Amino acid sequence: MSEEEKIEEQSTEDKPKPQENVDETISQKPPIEVKEPQTENMEVHHPHHITHKKKWGEYLLEFFMLFLAVFLGFLAENFREHQVEKERGREYVKSFREDLCKDTTILRLNIETLKRISIAGDSLIKILQRL
Repeated sequence: MSEEEKIEEQSTEDKPKPQENVDETISQKPPIEVKEPQTENMEVHHPHHITHKKKWGEYLLEFFMLFLAVFLGFLAENFREHQVEKERGREYVKSFREDLCKDTTILRLNIETLKRISIAGDSLIKILQRL
């Protein structure tokens, strides 16, 4: 078979089927069963209407819940800030200790250098006095 014939066969296969075949395939599928919604037993919360008056107990409960939420948020933020401050303090103490050790080492080296210079200076003074 030549390539042209293969291309022609593929193009005829890709063409849409006549309407008769489509109707037959649709009629062969089983019908879809529609079930009744099962919302009969569900509880539905309706929002309060503008004309609905709340009791004092409802106001107190809402106030208590809001107060508790804000207070617990404040406590959580305060606790977190305290932890951050404690960690920052530890880092400062560690840095201060490292700086103190470096400064002590530098001072010891400077003291030794000054002692050598003073000994050399004393010997230079003695040599100059002999002259």
